[in-house]
Amino acid sequence: MRTQKKCTRSSRFRITTIAIAVASSFAMTPAWAADTAVGSGTGVAYGTGSDAPKAENVAVGKGASISYSNGDSAATGDIVVGNGANINNYASQGGSIAIGKNAKIENMAGGAEASFALGQTTYSGGVFSSVRIPADTTKVVGSIAIGDNTFARTGSTMIGSHNYRGDLGDTTVDSSQTRASNLNVYATTIGANSFSNGAFTTSTGVYNIISGEYNGGRSANGQKNFGATITGALNSVESMGSAGIDRYSGIANSLIGIANRTQNSNGSLIFGAGNEITNSHASILPGGFLSSSPSSAKDLANTLRKSIKDSDSGGATLAIGGGNTADYTQASQLIGVNNTAHRHF
Repeated sequence: MRTQKKCTRSSRFRITTIAIAVASSFAMTPAWAADTAVGSGTGVAYGTGSDAPKAENVAVGKGASISYSNGDSAATGDIVVGNGANINNYASQGGSIAIGKNAKIENMAGGAEASFALGQTTYSGGVFSSVRIPADTTKVVGSIAIGDNTFARTGSTMIGSHNYRGDLGDTTVDSSQTRASNLNVYATTIGANSFSNGAFTTSTGVYNIISGEYNGGRSANGQKNFGATITGALNSVESMGSAGIDRYSGIANSLIGIANRTQNSNGSLIFGAGNEITNSHASILPGGFLSSSPSSAKDLANTLRKSIKDSDSGGATLAIGGGNTADYTQASQLIGVNNTAHRHF
C-alpha cells in the first residue's frame, strides 16, 4: 500500500511539472501584434493599405483591395481577404470573392465578355471595339478565386493552392504569374497547381493543365480549348502551337484519369491512364467567338452541338484503357492497353 501511494504521488508530481512547463512556454512566446489598421473606403477595410470603396464591400488583409472603373454602378458586394488579394472590376461589375495571398480577379470589359453575355445585357461597341461596356453591370457574372496565387477572369472559378514553378504539359508555368495561364472567361479550375487557359473549360484535380497562348488579344486564338474538360491528376490538354488548323486545338476534349495527354487535337475522348492523342483534329467553330453571339445559355449549347455534329466531332479519336497512343487520326477508337494508331504519310 505504501508503494502504491508513493507511485501515485510521483505520477501527480510529474503531471504537475509538465503542466507548468507547457504553461511557461506559452507565457514566454511573444505576442505578435495583428494588423488592425483601418483601411480606406466606406466598406469594411482592415489591414495596412486595404481598400473597400463601397459600403457593401469587405477587404481584410495587408494590401487587400477592390477597384471599380467606368463610373458609378449598382453592382457591388465584392469580398477580398488576404495579403495582396485584389478584385479589379473594369466596368464596375460586382459580386466577386477573392480569398488568399495574392488571390486576383479581373472582371474585364472585352470581346469575350460581350460574346458570352448570353442575353443578360447589351454591350457597347462592336466586334472590333477595344472596350465593351455592359449596359447593366448587375447582370454581369462575377468571379471566385480562393487560394494563394489564384487568378480568375469574368465568370471563372479557381480554387486551390498554387505555388508551382516548372514544366507542366507543353509549357512552363510560374504560379507567381498565374494570370498568364488562366486568362480566358468562364473557366473552372479546382485543384492544387492546376491551370486552365480556355473559355468554358473545367479542370478538377491536381497538376492538370489546359494550355494555350491566349493573352487577351483579339487574334490570340482565344477559341482554343473551348469547353475542354479534365477530371483526375497530371493530365494535359496541350495547345501552345499556333500554326494552321492548330488554332482549333483543344476544343471539346475530355480527359478522365491520370497522366493522359492530348496535343494539337480536338474532339478527343480519353478514359484511363497514360493515354496520348496527338495531331488529331479538324475545324470546329465554337459559337460566340467567330459567329453571332448566343442569346442564352441554351442557345450556346445548341450552337455547340450543331458545330460538333457538322464537323464530325473534329478529330473524334477515342482512347479507353491504358498506354494507348494515337497520332494523326480521325474517327478512330483505341480500346484496351498499349494500342497504337498512326496515319502514315
